[in-house]
Amino acid sequence: MRKIIMIAFFFLLVYAVKPCFTIVVGREASPDGAVILAHNEDEPGDPIIKIWWVPAKTGVEGFSLVSGAQEVWRGNPDMLWLELKQKYHADFFINSYGVAVISNRCRSTVEKKMGKKGISYFLRRLAIERARTAREAVLKAGQLIEKYGYPEGRTLTFADPKEGWLMHILGGRHWLAWRVPDDAVALLPNNFTAGIVDLKDRESILHSRGFLSFAVKNGFLKKGQTKFHFAETFSPDYSSSYNTGRWLSAYKLLTGRDFTGAPPFPPFIKLGYKLRPEKIFEVLRQRPAPGTDLPSLFAIRSICYYTTKHSFVLSLWGNKPGDILLWLSPARPEATPYIPIFFEARKIFPRWQGSHRDILPEHFLLKEKVREEAPHMLYYPFRTHADEVYLSSRNPLRLWKEYEKNYLRMAYQVRERAKALLKAGKIKEAREILINFSAGAIERARAQLR
Repeated sequence: MRKIIMIAFFFLLVYAVKPCFTIVVGREASPDGAVILAHNEDEPGDPIIKIWWVPAKTGVEGFSLVSGAQEVWRGNPDMLWLELKQKYHADFFINSYGVAVISNRCRSTVEKKMGKKGISYFLRRLAIERARTAREAVLKAGQLIEKYGYPEGRTLTFADPKEGWLMHILGGRHWLAWRVPDDAVALLPNNFTAGIVDLKDRESILHSRGFLSFAVKNGFLKKGQTKFHFAETFSPDYSSSYNTGRWLSAYKLLTGRDFTGAPPFPPFIKLGYKLRPEKIFEVLRQRPAPGTDLPSLFAIRSICYYTTKHSFVLSLWGNKPGDILLWLSPARPEATPYIPIFFEARKIFPRWQGSHRDILPEHFLLKEKVREEAPHMLYYPFRTHADEVYLSSRNPLRLWKEYEKNYLRMAYQVRERAKALLKAGKIKEAREILINFSAGAIERARAQLR
């Protein structure tokens, strides 16, 4: 009996270490015209987390992308790079055009295990380096997937100040992306969410070359069929309790009611109100899932879990100073605050001075004392705090209630001040107040830990 319990416990943990969760809010569904991208990043272990400022570069450099392949890099805009060392799919990027990307593992019925073949770690970085819009980033990523292949099923979510896209990768060389409607909210657990798609809809649907012939050849679609339900066709996980429980939890928190239908669920929902960042904080902090009869430790359907390494809510209005605002929770959001950081404050973080040739050895080869490698980062004091709160009976958010209330108000006041300075032609002053505000918000959060 004990052996059975241990085996069950092992598989439960393996199953529970991948509950990333993503939310995309169209610009007409937010209160101020921002496209919002929100995400909980879940990973096993205790990886180093760093934030880098990657300055714009020029020139041409060749680097090894995959074994036996060479890709040319032609420079990039300024970027903010949140790196999780030793992880292939956890890095977050946003560039100075306001184009951002995040990733969720999603199993595919046609997933092809390619081993070491195909592009993997560099895919998101290359797309963000080369794109000025989310649509362009999808197409850039798609070109690389079609050229090199991709080793598994996954969804890349791209957003910019005008629109959000969910790019479902089947594994191998095929993918399909759908645009989130401007007046809607998309919820993405770890399964494909596209519903009825029409391959003839070039405005809302993008896909790989030869997608239809591939699907027909492999028996997924009939000849000439261009309209079909994508999740039912290509996602084996769309009806699993692991994913649907978290989708239902988010739905209830956002709408105030239970969903009465059955999976596969709608790819997006329309609310009767404008969705604000603070409401999204609440959703991403949800743990354990409402209605679960499992104790907290085993609440595998929770949106926030003990494996959650960080969380963020990103508001995108444009590409001028003050138009990109990142609310970053540096550890589990159930116990740490969402700290406001304007994109202009990227320069307060360490500057990445390497090349693409340096990234793989720097990312995957770690020093023995891993925590000492990142003394500048926010992560460890907040992670320690989150662990202490997790093991205690204290209210995990008691410390941060006033902090978030004040900074939610101040962040938008500072943004309005920056806009007024820009209008008066005082660009340097506008950037300075955004940088100083962000640095102050970080230091205030650190001080409250003491």
